[in-house]
Formats: sequence, structure tokens, C-alpha cells
Amino acid sequence: MESSIEIKRIENLYKYEILDKPADGCYDEITSLASKIFNVPVAIVSLVDTDRIWFKSAYGLEVEEIPRVPGLCSSAVMSDDVYIVEDARNDPRTMTNPLVSGVMGLQFYAAAPLKSLDGYNL
Repeated sequence: MESSIEIKRIENLYKYEILDKPADGCYDEITSLASKIFNVPVAIVSLVDTDRIWFKSAYGLEVEEIPRVPGLCSSAVMSDDVYIVEDARNDPRTMTNPLVSGVMGLQFYAAAPLKSLDGYNL
């Protein structure tokens, strides 16, 4: 059963009517810039829905969405702090994630929540 906070968070996400909309150059500029600033091959603006993580913009990744479980973004959206995993291959929270153990071989992960005007992490 979902918590009342999670229900309100999802309602707040839907209020923005941003899911499944076409690409937006502003978001693409953000992910491109983030990739360059942090010197990483992948940068994403992701939105955590009820059962999926949808990518509003994904630099260096050719996927539009992934299942919410076991998504790294699902953990990050529950925190108001920056969420960092230095070595995902050896971190018990992430080592079995398909993005880590699969072909992509993700090693480092960092996320900061996108907070709505109403105070919900999107």
C-alpha cells in the first residue's frame, strides 16, 4: 500500500502534465551541460511515476523509460538530499540493479531531487 505522501507526490507529478511529452531542448541542454560539467557519459532528467522512471531528457542513453523497481531514481526521489553511490558495483543498495550488473555497467550514480513548488520530489 502506498503512503499518503507518495500518493500526493504522484498527484503533484501528474499536475505538471509533463510525462510522455515530446523532447524539449531546454532539458536536453541541461543534461548535455551536466555531462560536461561532471565529466560523465550519461546525464538524465528523470521523473518517477507509479511503476516507471520516465526520462524527460537522457544524454548518452537511448532509452525513454525503465521500470521503477529496482530503479536508482526510486531511491533518490525519496530523499531531500543529494543521493550518491561512489561504486555501484560494490554497494549493497545497487549491485544487483540491471544498469549496474548488466551491459551498461554503471559504476557511479549521483542524483538530486527535482522539487515541485508544492514541495514534492518529482
